[in-house]
Amino acid sequence: MKFTPPPASLRNPLIIPEKIMMGPGPSNCSKRVLTAMTNTVLSNFHAELFRTMDEVKDGLRYIFQTENRATMCVSGSAHAGMEAMLSNLLEEGDRVLIAVNGIWAERAVEMSERYGADVRTIEGPPDRPFSLDTLARAIELHQPKCLFLTHGDSSSGLLQPLEGVGQICHQHDCLLIVDAVASLCGVPFYMDKWEIDAVYTGAQKVLVITILSHRT
Repeated sequence: MKFTPPPASLRNPLIIPEKIMMGPGPSNCSKRVLTAMTNTVLSNFHAELFRTMDEVKDGLRYIFQTENRATMCVSGSAHAGMEAMLSNLLEEGDRVLIAVNGIWAERAVEMSERYGADVRTIEGPPDRPFSLDTLARAIELHQPKCLFLTHGDSSSGLLQPLEGVGQICHQHDCLLIVDAVASLCGVPFYMDKWEIDAVYTGAQKVLVITILSHRT
């Protein structure tokens, strides 16, 4: 039997040059994080791992300004955060109202449809946020289980005000789901004060820039 030799490329050392990334994401990783990754691997039974996980959750609760104990770090992209929210809060046939004025709400529509949800939408221009009156009328009309809003849409630069939305949702027995991937740490965010039921973000946006700026 003929033996296939290993490719010559495998003999080359891995060399990654320094890059400065200034786009909407990904961003440069904090040196502190890179250094932490050189520590020894812990098993899922080590007490040190549980302590570290608790500290991470404490930090996340601070960033989101919440006391919600169901706070966790997902090993995945911000897309995985959206998936985690919608797959856990929607069942087949559940009605969800999605306010669409950018590509990330459009992604939420596609994902919710794949889960078999009864998806209702309100459309808005990418340069103008939804008013409280518009959202209230749509909630009264559709009576959804959940309302999905994008706080900051990186495709348009739009910032959607959230104060008062949670109160309107809860008056109609509706949950408020928020995408804060492109906004968290860039503008004030108060999950508990604004009565937000579920929110997710990503480490590759403003969050990592904030960490880097505090370390330089």
